[in-house]
Amino acid sequence: MDAHTVLPGEVRLAAGCKINMGLTIAGRRADGYHLLDSVFFPLDEPHDELFIRETGSGTIEVECAVPGIDARNNTLTKAWEIFRKHTGEAPSLRVRLVKGIPWGAGLGGGSSDAAALLRFLKDWLDSRKGGDSVSSDDLAAMAGRVGADVPFFLSGRPMRVTGIGDVLTPVAVSFPEGCSGQPAPEADTRGLTIRIPGREILLVTPDIQVSTPWAYKAFDTAFPDGIAQRVPCEQSPSPSLTKTAEEDKGVSLLCAPDNAFVNDLETVVFPRYPELADIKRSLLEFGAAAASMSGSGSSLFGIFSDEAAARGAGEKLSKNWPVHHLHISTGM
Repeated sequence: MDAHTVLPGEVRLAAGCKINMGLTIAGRRADGYHLLDSVFFPLDEPHDELFIRETGSGTIEVECAVPGIDARNNTLTKAWEIFRKHTGEAPSLRVRLVKGIPWGAGLGGGSSDAAALLRFLKDWLDSRKGGDSVSSDDLAAMAGRVGADVPFFLSGRPMRVTGIGDVLTPVAVSFPEGCSGQPAPEADTRGLTIRIPGREILLVTPDIQVSTPWAYKAFDTAFPDGIAQRVPCEQSPSPSLTKTAEEDKGVSLLCAPDNAFVNDLETVVFPRYPELADIKRSLLEFGAAAASMSGSGSSLFGIFSDEAAARGAGEKLSKNWPVHHLHISTGM
């Protein structure tokens, strides 16, 4: 049987991923949590699949063939338990998880899976109650208890993420003149817009797993005050996150001289995993207008203004690494 086959009684859910268009660590709280500033950008691919079937077990059972995922203690079991405690009821489930999002890649696969399950549970309860059983705020609060990234995946649109990852602000997307496609929607009343230097994303997902706790611990060791040494944004041709084309909002998504989106965790991850630095360097050499590591790695992405250049870079990089060529959606 093919793992992607929907079996009798199953419901299939698709859970996409995200990339970080910049990740600044703005400090560290007394309790050890890091203060972040990033833009999370959703991608439909690569994606995980959840095949869900109701059972009479009285609990949730998770099956996954990927090594390293604890079938009894994971984001799905945590989301189910939090929903059950909050609402007082939840269906008995068997979830067959088919991973398409690499594990330990900084793409938020586990968080996306949890968000997909929470939506499923809300729909299940809505059908039993005959109405809107759980408010959006309550669902987001439950998502936040599962993990810091989970509320973002309920939104389905680009978000500026601040605080300890718990403050989400919608952003609009704009592109340089000359990029094809429909114009991006207007930003919300706070006027946040992220300027992206092209509509083609090349995502590289090497078979390297980077531990997020290790990355933050290494950052703390390298920068005891919680602030990385960076190149000021003024040295870049343009700020990456602005209110208008003329007025910088002062968001600490800084730009490197090569016009890449800066990810502070690269300062500690790249020395430990030099292959990742090589991939970023190659993306820029092959024509990316911006390139960065996503989250704590190991995935990296390049943004291209030209589809042919993106595909050409993908052909070169795919000789050594898995590569996904993605078009930026204009429907956000």
